[in-house]
Amino acid sequence: MRKSPMTLQILCIMVALTCLSPLLCTAGVQKDREVEELELYYPSEHIIYSASKRPEPFLESPSAISVLTADDIRYSGAKKLTDVFRMVPGIDVADVNAFYTGVQARGFSFLPKYAREMLVLIDGRSVYTPQINATFWDQLPLFLEDIERIEIIRGPNAALYGANAFNGVINIITKEPAAVQGALLSITAGNRRSQWETVRYGGTAGKLSYRISAGYHETDGFRNVDDHLRKPQTTLRADYTINATSSLSFQTGYAGGERELSKTVQPEVTSWFAMGTYEKKFSPRSRLLVRYYHDYRNSELNFGYPDKLTEDDIEAQYNYDAARIHFVVGAGYRLDRVKNGFLSGRQWQEFLHKKNHDFHLDVKDNRILKAFTNATVRLMPNLLLTGAVMVENNDFVGTMFSPKAVLVYLLGESHSLRLSISRAYRTPSFIEESADVTFPVPFFTPPYVGQRGDNDVKPERMVAYELGYRGLFFNNQLSTNFELFYHNINNIIVYRETEPNIYRYQNFTTNHVRGGEASMAWQVVPWWRLTLAYTYQKATDDYLKGLVIKHKVSFGSRFMLPAGITANVQVSYVDDFHFEPDAWVPKYTVKDYTRCDVRIGKTFFQDRFEVALIGQNLFDPQHYEYPPTLSAGEAPRTCMLELTCRFGGK
Repeated sequence: MRKSPMTLQILCIMVALTCLSPLLCTAGVQKDREVEELELYYPSEHIIYSASKRPEPFLESPSAISVLTADDIRYSGAKKLTDVFRMVPGIDVADVNAFYTGVQARGFSFLPKYAREMLVLIDGRSVYTPQINATFWDQLPLFLEDIERIEIIRGPNAALYGANAFNGVINIITKEPAAVQGALLSITAGNRRSQWETVRYGGTAGKLSYRISAGYHETDGFRNVDDHLRKPQTTLRADYTINATSSLSFQTGYAGGERELSKTVQPEVTSWFAMGTYEKKFSPRSRLLVRYYHDYRNSELNFGYPDKLTEDDIEAQYNYDAARIHFVVGAGYRLDRVKNGFLSGRQWQEFLHKKNHDFHLDVKDNRILKAFTNATVRLMPNLLLTGAVMVENNDFVGTMFSPKAVLVYLLGESHSLRLSISRAYRTPSFIEESADVTFPVPFFTPPYVGQRGDNDVKPERMVAYELGYRGLFFNNQLSTNFELFYHNINNIIVYRETEPNIYRYQNFTTNHVRGGEASMAWQVVPWWRLTLAYTYQKATDDYLKGLVIKHKVSFGSRFMLPAGITANVQVSYVDDFHFEPDAWVPKYTVKDYTRCDVRIGKTFFQDRFEVALIGQNLFDPQHYEYPPTLSAGEAPRTCMLELTCRFGGK
């Protein structure tokens, strides 16, 4: 495996950032003036945080981005976090079974089911799993009731978030403890022996505010597959105000339980994290943020092998906003340490003599050093130029440069045009880099199957072009988005049979994905909200184009009726898509389907108590969203009763 030392360029950038920050700082203040000013003119969903790592108006954001609020999540009736993404244009969602869902943006819909090109963050903490480059949503210590908003960036944003922010970024922002004082109890029960229980308490003690949540989820899962799930989890967040300009935040969480792989194999999973954040405001326009987190994850989902990950990540970020320029600079370091059976170097004969896969497993590391900057300059009152670049060095592939340039032209106060070009990389996973294992399969000839990595594999590389329009109408009650995009992707990593029953990861092909997205959200009247989204995607490479879902449509209607009655209808249509024969995947077509989710609720006692009926997939008793030969089951029709109580506070 190649080992690349820290480059002189990265060192120079880090030194420059360290020297620059004090020169730009001024006297301390008590409020974040920019957020305060934006809130005077825009509703919360029209203030964007993730596209530039700073608050900015919806019309000026340099990325295609959608926002899901706490109300969107609550009234959707979703019990799985991934279900709320079905209403977002350009986002593909496929339930494989009860505990794995693929979420992807703009093509490469599910190649393979572990959607490798989507970076997911929770309050800035990456939950992307570097062993196979995926997000295991079921292993996240996270409660829907604790989410304040979700910002979904479609298209690459590696210039700010680094390699693996390849096709998009999902940034989940949780509620501050001060906003959820008092107690909450939520109980949901449904068919397939599904149940969710959540209890939360928020309180204060002087300058300290905190919330603690705990819960349990269990389900028999999907039809025609063994995927029983049991998941206990708990989270804690505490915010401490040091003084008028400084604050500390601490978060921790645990998720565990069993994931059924067969009637006799039900491995345990464990996920635990701790994160600390320090923020210092130097002036109304400048602030420093330092974040450190530690992640630990362990499961035995890979043929009974231990699969352990520890991550240690530290990042510093400095923001400065002036009349005509806004910029962000930062640097960080992360150590990924993996212990995985697929990296063991074991041969199939050893399985015939040892039980329970009792092998010594080597530990493999990847060190990642990064520095980034993002600057937005107002060239004219109605013309903004954004330039960003990430310089990143890791042990697998050395140094990568990910730049981005965006022009935003404001057509008056309510419309804007956006043109962008960017480059992004996806770092090979530990498996793609170092896989080395064979397993006995008696009915194969020869009687084994195996995987091999390649430490010379190159990172996947994308150059993306995007043209977008945003518009606000009817006193900001109607928002619209239109995007056209073209992605030129090279060095795509696939695994292919290079010798009998041995599949090796290698750079094999290129692809060109193009398409368009259109969406609107209309608060027709105070009690009625409509949403509509359409996505068109097409790929040019024969090897991959079948994996791109061509057409998707979603429609939502929410009613806030008298007497505390609410009703929400969400309908999504997903076109069929095809798998060509390759490695473990036989030729298969996933048929198109339409999913309808409905939630009807009634509140009592000044909104302290709510009863809701939830129906999911009402048009269809069951359907596949992924080929059944790949451990996928049929997503069933689900009916649930939800009871929620709130005591004291907010």
